[in-house]
Amino acid sequence: MLKKIIMVLLLGVGVNTATANQYYIGFDFNEIEVNTGVKNISSNLDEEDTILKFTGGYKLDDQISLEAFYLDFGEASLSGVSGNRFSYGGSTYEFNQTAKIALAVDTIGIGARYNIYNEGKSTLYGIAGIHSYDVSLSVASGTGSTSVTETGNDPYYGVGYNYLVADNIKLNISYQNYEFDNDNIDGFLFGIQYDFKD
Repeated sequence: MLKKIIMVLLLGVGVNTATANQYYIGFDFNEIEVNTGVKNISSNLDEEDTILKFTGGYKLDDQISLEAFYLDFGEASLSGVSGNRFSYGGSTYEFNQTAKIALAVDTIGIGARYNIYNEGKSTLYGIAGIHSYDVSLSVASGTGSTSVTETGNDPYYGVGYNYLVADNIKLNISYQNYEFDNDNIDGFLFGIQYDFKD
């Protein structure tokens, strides 16, 4: 994870100080609840976590920017001890030993941002691009552990609004949708953007 974050930040910061005002970095977050389809009966189901997104951008002009990002969607987990029960897909299951099942999703992507409206301190924009994701399902118990990872590349898109609150600093709100094969994750993100200046 750390290597991905460093890569995105380096893309955002750049090394050309002569055009530093063309670069920006952003940090966005929100609480998320993942609908796994599991219904808890007597086990421990945790479907809530925090989304974290780190973005680096390069302004081609006043309207169009290129962006690279890393996004961690968090983790949903189900755990229990022998005798605990849960249901999934209309069937009821029971733990026969202490175990934990966890689903984690993260992604990196590249895309473009287009400023639809940019006047004074306000900017309304749209984003779109491609992201490359890892979906990991792991099972751990007292007798061992195993995991399965699914990867893929799919589009993402969204709209957002930011407002300049101080020199170089903007507050941001956006709605974003990420496709995952035949599924998707969407929702609102809140964050902050820092624009580099010469």
